[in-house]
Amino acid sequence: MKVLIILIIAVILITGCIGKTTNNIENENNSQNISIEDTSKENISTEYWYIYTYEGPSDVENSENSRMAVIPYLRKLGWNDGITVTYGNIKHSVIIALPFQLTNESINNINQTLANYNFEPVRIDEIVELEVLPKFES
Repeated sequence: MKVLIILIIAVILITGCIGKTTNNIENENNSQNISIEDTSKENISTEYWYIYTYEGPSDVENSENSRMAVIPYLRKLGWNDGITVTYGNIKHSVIIALPFQLTNESINNINQTLANYNFEPVRIDEIVELEVLPKFES
């Protein structure tokens, strides 16, 4: 009985290793084909992100509350990711990075919301250009 179990385990391990080796070879061939095809195309595109930075008091609870107050508004605008709060010794910062530019009305609403938590705008509409590698379908 023990010999049969050991034999079954060995067969499973061997077939798994062979399958992985075959898949790795196929994946390497596919990646070589993709890189050869893409040499004639532009591999890197640029994307613009807009950074909105606010500074406020060094109170962790207040900072988190301000972040949570802005997120529902950004959801309405189509942004489903979060925003960042950085904690400093003297001041904390709320940093909103978006792949789209906010309208003046949106900026005013966010400014007003964050002002309720004693956060003031430091930099608005700071444009950052990112280099983005193309996404390959697997």
